Parts: sequence; structure tokens; C-alpha cells
Amino acid sequence: MIIPHTTRASLLAIMLMIPTTGGAQELLNTITPPERPYPYQILDLMPGVTTDQAIAHYQERMDIELVPEVMSISVQAPNGRTFAFDFPQRYMTAGVGINTRMGSQPYSEIQLDLATEAMGGRVVGVTRQMRAPAGELPDAAALQAQLEELYGPPSQISTDAGYSMIYAWGEDGFIPDLDAQEERVIEWDAGTAMRTHRYRPCADHADKSYNFQQFRKPIKPECVAVFRVAISNSPPNRSISFSLIDYDLMRQSHVETDAQIADYLLGEAEASDFDL
Repeated sequence: MIIPHTTRASLLAIMLMIPTTGGAQELLNTITPPERPYPYQILDLMPGVTTDQAIAHYQERMDIELVPEVMSISVQAPNGRTFAFDFPQRYMTAGVGINTRMGSQPYSEIQLDLATEAMGGRVVGVTRQMRAPAGELPDAAALQAQLEELYGPPSQISTDAGYSMIYAWGEDGFIPDLDAQEERVIEWDAGTAMRTHRYRPCADHADKSYNFQQFRKPIKPECVAVFRVAISNSPPNRSISFSLIDYDLMRQSHVETDAQIADYLLGEAEASDFDL
């Protein structure tokens, strides 16, 4: 959606993280993602599936219960027109919180990061974490050998904090050497002026949570997905985490959601029938 500059400059919406009330609007499901181009999976599933499919799959495979974390968003334009909606931004393993993760007892969890209803609330990211006695989990060398049998050598290996491997998938396919990617520069419209964004594909950080932005900074340009595996030892335990984030899906969901909200805020308001 392209908004004339004079109109765009006057629309400085405010996002409020508050429970929505009556009169909430609905996003339209306009995006059906195609089959994902990369081979990476977590317990035989990858992003792009529906939330119901993913919940049923992981609850059965891991014998856990997944519960939603619901975000309530209200975006208000200066003229008072408001777009408010609720959506489950992620599903998390019931009973696993910060105390569990910071403790020393064995545990296992899965987290599903979701698109908004603009993409039918589909899964855009999966994270699996576990901790167990070291003898019950593979060490970094054994796990890397297993991954390389499946996917080949990783794009990057890091030993800064434990041992981690990254498989990066860009618009042109697998990125064999993430560290060798040259910095790139693009310009983006910040509303009042054009700004410069410097990046290396699949190397910069991006927040997975949705928040409305009328003028959105590019989200992980040229990066389709990142699969990260990390192993750390804290005797007598070992921890392993798997994270597969599809930035292409997340990018599409965020941009389409922004557009639908902005279209509504720029539209004509209908008179209410409130009892005055």
C-alpha cells in the first residue's frame, strides 16, 4: 500500500498494549504461504503450517500441553479512529517459566511463534529447548556430525558461549559462509525522510513480536530463514536448543498487517449508534 506523502505524514499512530474491548476489528487472511524452500525441521515440522497442525503435532510428540500467550493491540490515529485486535502471538509449554529455565532440573519445552490473522495465524518460528544429565544428550561434536549428515556443513560455527551452529537460507538459497557476507546498503522510507539501512543477510537481529509500524524498517532483508542449534554444558547437565525462524513469513505477516491497519485508519469513520 502506498499512502500519499502528505497523508502519511499526518498519520502518526500510537500502539497501546492494552486489553481490547467491544468493537474490535478483524484482520483479513490474505496470505497463504507456499511450500518452504529450505530443508530444516524441528521434530519433523517446519514453519508455514497452521497453528492447529503444529499444536497437535508437538503435543503428541513431546507429551506436553501448549498454551497461548495472547497480545491485545490497539492502534489509534490522531483523529481518534482506532483499530483494535487480539491475537495469540505464541504458544508456549505449560508449566515452563523463567524459574524452570534458570534452575538445574531436567526439562523440555517447545515454543511456537505465530503470524497474525493476516496469514491465518500460521507458525513463523519454532524453538525447542531441553536440559538433561549430560549422558542423556549428545555432545556438540556428535550433534554436529548428525546435522551435517542431514544438511551439510553449517553457515557459521560459534564458540563464544557454549557451541552453536547456524544454517542460514537467503533469497538465493543456502548461505555457505555467513561471516563472508559483505555488508549491503538499502534506503527505506521513514515517513519524514529516507533512511539508510546497513545489513548482512541473515546476520542482524530482528524482533519476532508484532508491533504496528506505519513506516517499517526492513526486516532481515534477503534472509528467508535461520536454523540455529546451540549446546552448552553445566555439569552434571547439558542443554540443547533448536530454533528455526522463517523471516520471510514473519516479514510478509508484519507488512500485510501494517497495511490493513493503515488502510482502516485512513478510511472514513461510520457514525456509532451509542446511547447518548
